[in-house]
Amino acid sequence: MIKRILGFSVLGFVLFAVIITFIKVDIQPSVSYELSASPKEVMNYVSDVSNFPNWDPKTIIDSSVTLNLTQRNGIETLDLTDSTESIVGFYSVENIGENKIEMKVGIQKIEPLTYLFEIAPSENGTVIKWSMNFEGNLMLYLFDAKSQLETMFLRGLKTLDNKLKSIY
Repeated sequence: MIKRILGFSVLGFVLFAVIITFIKVDIQPSVSYELSASPKEVMNYVSDVSNFPNWDPKTIIDSSVTLNLTQRNGIETLDLTDSTESIVGFYSVENIGENKIEMKVGIQKIEPLTYLFEIAPSENGTVIKWSMNFEGNLMLYLFDAKSQLETMFLRGLKTLDNKLKSIY
């Protein structure tokens, strides 16, 4: 009897692990922040791909990683290369609209993500909204990846505000 209960328990656990690993869900983190800079200053700074590592909260640059500005398909791209000269990541601004910027962010062996930055004038400067949409597994959803990404994005926008204050 105990073996049967243990067997069903293990089977249930394995089934649960498979379900949360293979069921796909859309995850859409989004955060807005008011910057003290003008919309034009924000557009100019955010649309320059070489600036992004300065305020992206997930950029981890160590002494073995170098940043190289290149052109790929007519688009300015910032490649991150390791000590073996292999590209381990990239940033590229794919589309600039009147008040929005789409940026692709690639990390080695992972499908590139698209960040959307929407920029609007405000009473004290500019409101910027940073969002993305990606398909993740149910495990990411259950462990609240959306909230964690929003916290990270907010930290990045605060850093962006400080960078812009030091420039303008």
